[in-house]
Amino acid sequence: MTIYSWLLILIAFGCGGLAVYSLRYRYQAVSIWFAAVLMGYAIQALGYALELASGHVEWARYWLDFIFIGAAFIPSCVLLMALSYQNPSPPPAWLRNSVLAISSLVLLVQWTTQIHQLGINYLSVRMVNSLTIGDLQFGLVYQLYIVYTHLCALLATLIMLTRMWQAPRFFQAQNLSLLIGMIFSWISYGLFVLGWAPNGLDLTVFSGGIIGLFFAYGIFGHQFLLLAPVARHRLFDALPDAVLVLDEQDQLIDFNPQAILLFSELNPKRLGLPPPDVISDWMEQQTKAQAPIALRIGESTYQVIVTPLQIHANTPAQGLILVLRDVSEQQAMITQLQHHAERDSLTGCLNYAAWQQRLSAAIDQNESFSVVIWDLVRFRDVSDGRGELIGNHLLQNFARHLEHFKPPHSELARLYGDRFVWLVKEADPTQLVENCQTIKAKMEYSLVNDITFAQVEYQPPESHRYVMMRLFDRLREEKTNKQTQSKTSRV
Repeated sequence: MTIYSWLLILIAFGCGGLAVYSLRYRYQAVSIWFAAVLMGYAIQALGYALELASGHVEWARYWLDFIFIGAAFIPSCVLLMALSYQNPSPPPAWLRNSVLAISSLVLLVQWTTQIHQLGINYLSVRMVNSLTIGDLQFGLVYQLYIVYTHLCALLATLIMLTRMWQAPRFFQAQNLSLLIGMIFSWISYGLFVLGWAPNGLDLTVFSGGIIGLFFAYGIFGHQFLLLAPVARHRLFDALPDAVLVLDEQDQLIDFNPQAILLFSELNPKRLGLPPPDVISDWMEQQTKAQAPIALRIGESTYQVIVTPLQIHANTPAQGLILVLRDVSEQQAMITQLQHHAERDSLTGCLNYAAWQQRLSAAIDQNESFSVVIWDLVRFRDVSDGRGELIGNHLLQNFARHLEHFKPPHSELARLYGDRFVWLVKEADPTQLVENCQTIKAKMEYSLVNDITFAQVEYQPPESHRYVMMRLFDRLREEKTNKQTQSKTSRV
């Protein structure tokens, strides 16, 4: 054997080893055809190594038939690999069966070419530098196979070019390594068919080593199989959340279909450009904010989950993954629960707990405000004498009137029983009392019930408890004065 044969044997074992390695990911359609291509090159290289060392026409014919076990299927498997790459579903069954049937037919014709002379056949052999070089005859079927091979190579190249054009940046190196390997094989085979190869050698077989190197670079250097399209489909394209991938310069390098539904301006031409304006604005706000902030798009609210994009662990982030999760329903539920937690179930006003929060917040902010308390006179007599239902109806009407008449910049709360309060901001105390007198008269006429009110103005640095204490003292004074006036009127 010459150094050429040993080189081909080395290429055969290299391609075969890569084929076996890629079968670790055989659950992916692209991995199956990738392994088939490499195994085809391995069989072809091993057969050609032995053919070059055969030294006799009969042995040369035998190893030529052996070569076609791999060579007949390489064009079909290259096409199927290109169709499977970055495609979540395998090639259609009719196409897969058709191209494999063509390859099987070529193999059958080659094995029986001594009968009909339709395949490729050795007419004679000669020794050139200890290499067995033959004078070949190309039969009709083999000539059609040449056309088929170039057609598959052309289609696969166009498919990979299209995929590389549309692919995110971290997929482009994979595309390029596969594309170079296929083009190199195509050119080598063309030189052999045209008879331009030196010493009549089939350079396609020798190119298998170069192809294997490019494919190995795609596997080990860029995780061609680890980042295979089926995983992309199942974990990226099929996500219910919108996903945007940005590089170190905050430029868009990928997005999933849900993101297209959310941002109509997204399309493959946006790759390499900044993300939609609403995302850029949110990122600026988030940088300034001390805590995570939600993203509002239309009537919906989105939680943005930001994850650094790291190709390997313990390496600097090379970009960001933004996951936009629609939390509108959760926000509505939280708002509804918060509303129920703060509201009095009978009247719909703020309850006592919410009132304390509002009052404490106003004091903490050192705001100027007044508090007005309203009380239904002899409400217990109404509730006990005419029933709880009538009493509740009176409280609800009282609350509606207070809500209707409350001043601007004020809030209404029910303390307990028949007592309600206003927290009034930005109001003149004297004018507020005069307005309350007018409102009291209107409500007494409408409700047919006496009403008492009292008002105090916040005086810093009072606590909320001291404010309420003064308010209740003022209410007792008002009720005492009213009782005194009532007795005087009867006398």
